Amino acid sequence: MFLWPGIVNNGPFYFSDTIAYVRGVDAAVYHATGISSEWTSKAAKPATATPDARPAVAAAQAPVLSKPVLLGRSAYYGIILYLGVFLHSFWAVLLVQALIATSILIILLRHFVDPGEGRHFAIVTVGGLALLSVTPLPFFVCLLMPDLFSGITIVAAAVVLFGWKRERPLVRGYLVAILALAALAHSSNVLLLGSLGLAFAAWTLLRPQRRPAGIARLLPPAVLLGCALIGLAGESAFTAAITRITGQAPIRPPFLTARFVDDGPGTAYLRANCGHSDLALCKFVDRLPVPSDGFLWDPDPRTGVFMTVPPEQQRLLAAEQFPFVLASVRNAPVATAAMLVRDFATQIGKGGLSEFYYNREQQRYFEVKLPAAVFAEVRQSPAYRGTIPLAPFETISLLLSIGAAAILISSWLPRSPLAPWSGYATTALGGVLVNDLVCGCLSTPHDRYQMRVIWVLPAVAAAMLIARWADAGAVRTPAPIDSTKA
Repeated sequence: MFLWPGIVNNGPFYFSDTIAYVRGVDAAVYHATGISSEWTSKAAKPATATPDARPAVAAAQAPVLSKPVLLGRSAYYGIILYLGVFLHSFWAVLLVQALIATSILIILLRHFVDPGEGRHFAIVTVGGLALLSVTPLPFFVCLLMPDLFSGITIVAAAVVLFGWKRERPLVRGYLVAILALAALAHSSNVLLLGSLGLAFAAWTLLRPQRRPAGIARLLPPAVLLGCALIGLAGESAFTAAITRITGQAPIRPPFLTARFVDDGPGTAYLRANCGHSDLALCKFVDRLPVPSDGFLWDPDPRTGVFMTVPPEQQRLLAAEQFPFVLASVRNAPVATAAMLVRDFATQIGKGGLSEFYYNREQQRYFEVKLPAAVFAEVRQSPAYRGTIPLAPFETISLLLSIGAAAILISSWLPRSPLAPWSGYATTALGGVLVNDLVCGCLSTPHDRYQMRVIWVLPAVAAAMLIARWADAGAVRTPAPIDSTKA
């Protein structure tokens, strides 16, 4: 049911970063085993196409092995994508992602309608999945990026926090495995898990009238925090492995520096202090401010910074990120606060699916970077031609999200019939807002960051309404763990 965008597109959706995820693991496999693929030759050799004067394409034609390893594109998610290389079909990846999404949603529904009501549970499950098939969820199931796991993290976290005691050991193990995989797949999910886990633990401990029961409930948030630690440990292991193999530690791109430069406080600090500062960033003050994405990824020395300098300078820019950000905050605290609020609000307001069309820059990038056979398929796809009808689904998503948010918020009202499930509502809304805060303030506001999680709101709201309807009728529902009394 969630594979329909891939069927319409005649294959998966690619993103510029998809190539880095695949190549990283493919290169590791090649160096370890000598086994090559169509991706190996493309990654290991310069492109054979005629050199292009355009900076973005010229940079794309450079050999990958001459570039330093950057943190941020998980090798662990790359292993999932490499399954498609190994099986010569990325449909295998889409199937895995669809199964994960479907299984997590079925686990969620089991906490609202008793699975023992076989026929009713089957009807509810099919209806719920059908509703979500018109949200952005299927698009992210069919995208070769780890974005899907952000929404999965929020749903699974809600089940862990408010249904842990009800689940069997096998399901508990599966939930832990999925959350650990999500943390390994992208660092933003580490922040999601950490924020939700700490918030729930604090809420539990700050209820002195129920302190004994509260202490017993620290296990679920501990599970979330443990999975976040697995994500951190996985990145540390990757860093150690790269350092041992190459002799150089990987570089974390200075996302915060780019954000502060783009929004103003960082640029203002540099212009006021570069005359007596030894910051490496001062060498580029004449071209600032530039958009944060351009600062990080544009190889044109007129409009970019990070990708225009050699690895040694990249390391300097990365190392001075936190001192630079702290100095910028001290220099302009009010402007910094206004910047963060503005970026957060901007991210909340995002709601498009335009990234599922390939713009001209992406088309040129894919032409140079993708293996010829893969690019030939991509070139024939509706995403490449811009013929997939995205606007109706953007409208449906907006309407469903507004309605779902109202339903979830209503569970907080006194004597609300949905109050027994208000914990799920709070986790869904809180998870979406944490995602917006992390992506909007630490990266750059993008439609993709919002749409990858917004489907969580109608998913949880629909489950709560189903439970209320079933509770009022003849269908048995599991006894909810009343989050207002936990």
